[in-house]
Amino acid sequence: MKFFVGDKSKYRNPSVTLGYGKEYNIELYKLTNYDLPSLDSLITIIHHSFKMNMKAGYYSSFANNPPLTVEYQIGKPEPLKHIYLSLAGKGYQVILRSDSIASFYSNMQLSYLKFSPKSMEEIVIRPNGDIVKEVAVETTLYQTKTGLYLIVLNPQKLGGQIPPGYTLKLIKGLAVASL
Repeated sequence: MKFFVGDKSKYRNPSVTLGYGKEYNIELYKLTNYDLPSLDSLITIIHHSFKMNMKAGYYSSFANNPPLTVEYQIGKPEPLKHIYLSLAGKGYQVILRSDSIASFYSNMQLSYLKFSPKSMEEIVIRPNGDIVKEVAVETTLYQTKTGLYLIVLNPQKLGGQIPPGYTLKLIKGLAVASL
C-alpha cells in the first residue's frame, strides 16, 4: 500500500491518499476532531445538484490521481453542525446510513460537501474533466470517538469499477485487524 500525505493548512487536517493495491485510490480526510451526535441525523442529501458557489479558493490533495480530483476550500472551515452532501451522477445508491456510517455509491459526475445550505462548498469531488466526465466513486462518512472522517474510494484506472459496499468491507477488515 502506498500513501501520500497532503498539505496541512493552518485550519485544516491533512488529507491522505492511499493506493490500495493496483486497483483503488482511497482519499481519507478527518472532518472533525470531536465526536458528533448521530451521523444519520446530520446529513441532508442534495440529489443531482450541479449548482455550486465555488467562489472561494480551493487546493487539491497532494496525490490526486486521475481520474478523480478532491479539492478542499482554502481557509477556516465553518463549524460542522450539519452536512449537505450533493451526489450528482448515474446509478446513485445508498449503501448504508446509520448513527456512525453513511456510505453512497455512484458513477459520479460531481459531489460536494458543505456545512450550511448557503455556504461555500467545503470539499468538492469530481472527475478530472480533461480525462473523463464520470467516475465510479464510493463516498463514505465514518464517525468514531475521535472524529468524523471522509473516505473517498475510486478506481485508479480510467473506466475502472468498484463493487458497491467495498469501503465498508475495508472498514470492517481494519476494525478486525486492530483487535
